[in-house]
Amino acid sequence: MSHNCSYVTEGAEQMHVVLMIHCSVSHYIASALKLKKIALSVKGKVAVVSALNNGKKNASICKKFGLSQSTVSTIWKNRSALLDAHENAITSANSR
Repeated sequence: MSHNCSYVTEGAEQMHVVLMIHCSVSHYIASALKLKKIALSVKGKVAVVSALNNGKKNASICKKFGLSQSTVSTIWKNRSALLDAHENAITSANSR
């Protein structure tokens, strides 16, 4: 492992400190870059599923809707239940 820091020495103790600092900074940066949590409506989730069905890439959908890749993957995984719920909502709204 190479670091450009002038205070790094060959001692294991100093290397441990540098690694701890590196991990802390990396964690801080990752935390600062996390997306803000948003509540996506059923309609929005259906739009995500529709975009995926139309061949859009996961990354472009993440950017468009402001979602993480994990969230988009979870929406895709639960698409059948989501589409059923959406269809039931439309049907019950039309029967009023």
